[in-house]
Amino acid sequence: MRQLEKDWISSFLEYTEDLESPEEFFLWSGLTTLSIVMEKNVWKDRGRFKVYPNLYTILIGPAGWVKKNQAIKMGLDLLDDIDNPPLILAQQSTPEAIISEMSNGVKQQEGKIKFVSAGVVHAPELSSFLGKKSTNKDLIIFLTDIFDFNKDIWSKGTQSRGREELYNPCLNLIAGSTPEWLKECIGSSSVAGGFLGRTNFVYSENPKRPIAHPEDYVTEKIEDLRRKLIFDLNEISKLEGTFSWSQETKNWYKSWYEKEFESLKNDPLASLFSRRHVMMIKLGMIISASEGDSKEITIPHLEKSKLCLDRLKEGAPQAVELITTEPSGEDTIKVLNILRKCKRLTRSQLTRKTTYFIKAEELAKVIDTLEQAEFIRSSTTPKGGTIYTLN
Repeated sequence: MRQLEKDWISSFLEYTEDLESPEEFFLWSGLTTLSIVMEKNVWKDRGRFKVYPNLYTILIGPAGWVKKNQAIKMGLDLLDDIDNPPLILAQQSTPEAIISEMSNGVKQQEGKIKFVSAGVVHAPELSSFLGKKSTNKDLIIFLTDIFDFNKDIWSKGTQSRGREELYNPCLNLIAGSTPEWLKECIGSSSVAGGFLGRTNFVYSENPKRPIAHPEDYVTEKIEDLRRKLIFDLNEISKLEGTFSWSQETKNWYKSWYEKEFESLKNDPLASLFSRRHVMMIKLGMIISASEGDSKEITIPHLEKSKLCLDRLKEGAPQAVELITTEPSGEDTIKVLNILRKCKRLTRSQLTRKTTYFIKAEELAKVIDTLEQAEFIRSSTTPKGGTIYTLN
């Protein structure tokens, strides 16, 4: 019997509402926290393969300003106090180290001992975990391969330790990064390889509001809510077996999927969003588990999943474009992101905001490129100045 009066995600957002990190960060921290306790105990049968609820989540924003690690830790701190805390892979930064740690997992649940190859990569600074894109190819390949591995045993032979095996492996990832460091550690090859399409990039530039004294909000009500969140995490971790959906829900998903399929044909970021149909099901399971033990995905669950993914689609390209843009185009992306944030700037305002990374003559070329691509438009002020507006 669960203790929370509302669903787990709504309760987690209430628990964190008096902290500065953007609500979107807390939403995805909460979703990832649930995915961690669900492991591969539950799934959605898709005929020739199964979809599991594990997630890769990267919170992206300016250093220090949006408090990415605060949002990450609020979920992980709850996991520290559940009956069977997950294996946190905080320092491992090679495939071999991750495999070695995951292969030793043992859990006891309801009197049963079981071997579990499950773990959570916790990387407050993604660059510290992934390293430079020139040297992390093997790690990116491993993360991509293990994410949706569907067989019982994953194995790899090494010269130093022989053959290592992971039983029914389940890996989650939650990390933080600035847009600049994202480009340093994730190369454009990750797009073709599929890592980006398997990762939820949660982008935000602004905190909710300034909170000078967060200690004033740690009330008895908040402490009670924390206890209930932990209790219900334990209950959710006990869910086992396949999720179902009704014919009506299947029809809704089919209609959405066909529209999504068509929309991606002309989308320049199609490789980034090509697995949204799988992520819809993952989030559908997580949101369903947040609400109760039915193990049924309903239309409202998928509608909430769609809302989460649509909000990601609005913000993620602002960061991810940096990954796929050649060095000569990086300044163009930076200028465009400034205009995306401000919506409308005079020529002098734009010059002041960009002077630290681009010369005036180069800025003129960037503006011309953005106008020709119809990302922005210019107009003349009554005094003869120029105003740039985002299209």
